[in-house]
Amino acid sequence: MGIEVQGLCFRYPGGWGLGPLDLELPSGCVTALVGPNGAGKTTLMRTLAGLLVPDSGTIALNGCRVADRWSLARRVVFTASEPAFPRGSRVDDLATLRAHLRGFREEARKALLERLSERLGRPLDVDPHTLSRGQRLTLTLELAFAGLPRFVLLDEPWAGLDPLAVDRLFAQMRRLAEEGVAVLISSHDLFALPSVADRFLFLVGGCIRAAGTLEELRGDGPCPGLGGPDVLRDLYRRLVAEERDA
Repeated sequence: MGIEVQGLCFRYPGGWGLGPLDLELPSGCVTALVGPNGAGKTTLMRTLAGLLVPDSGTIALNGCRVADRWSLARRVVFTASEPAFPRGSRVDDLATLRAHLRGFREEARKALLERLSERLGRPLDVDPHTLSRGQRLTLTLELAFAGLPRFVLLDEPWAGLDPLAVDRLFAQMRRLAEEGVAVLISSHDLFALPSVADRFLFLVGGCIRAAGTLEELRGDGPCPGLGGPDVLRDLYRRLVAEERDA
């Protein structure tokens, strides 16, 4: 179970397209989405989150085909690489809204507020735009994880976080996977990915060019003794070169 995609295609007016894609994001697994800038990683995530409407293809959650983008948006949590919040909002109001949407009891709402205060090290009666980028990203992630969603998509989730926050995020992602959540992360950090991801998808030129666990990908390379980051880097270079020369 998890997220299953079949024949997914998305076309921009200028002609560039994503797909057709067939892929699976299993529950209880952290899957890493890897690819160069412009490969379609964010477009894929936005489509899976219901923010973009595909031209064709199907998306199923835990074996049930999702009929429309609104059903996806209600069930799939997506965090963008650049945190954004409504103008005039306050951190405590956003947390309370999130707690309401997730059906929290009062004790759980207070626990969320206490956790945010600890993570941010700031009062919560402030406009989120006054926070640093790292603090805004921390706020986005904490709100996303609240209430244990079943499907989580994270676009460049630790770009801008300090080392302690990165360690905490990695532990949170592992905890989500252990709870049976399907987690997809997009990142260029090939050095860190092997320490948190179970599976890897290489998206190049709008199509999936390779997929599998680190051991499966290592078996496809010329040097089976390579370490995790080197396996990803070697495969990345080969796939990008093949796309460029095609």
